Amino acid sequence: MIPAMPIPVDCPACNTRLRAPDGAAGMTLSCPRCQTPVPVPAAAGAPRAPSPPAPVPRPPSRPAPPAQHPPRSSPPERQARGPAPRRHDPTGNGCLTALAWLFALIALVGIVWLLLVPPG
Repeated sequence: MIPAMPIPVDCPACNTRLRAPDGAAGMTLSCPRCQTPVPVPAAAGAPRAPSPPAPVPRPPSRPAPPAQHPPRSSPPERQARGPAPRRHDPTGNGCLTALAWLFALIALVGIVWLLLVPPG
């Protein structure tokens, strides 16, 4: 049995060197780099494999929608404004945190008072 040998083929568009399998002799393959159809020559003395039917041209598809935002050539000028407004915390966690710290401070002052001031 004769081992299968790849058939060397050059892509006519990008000149990439391809190695087509023996079974592709007489067929047309696509170049993996540029997708150009590349004919593979038939092996000497081998029967020519049937070529696939020619692709049917498709009607042109709809044009792509325009981009939402055109690319900017330079950043826009910033207007001079005052300081940014303070934002309100909608969860109210800032108020609760402040109350917790206040309670902890009062408790700490009470403990120090009880330890330092003698009774009576």
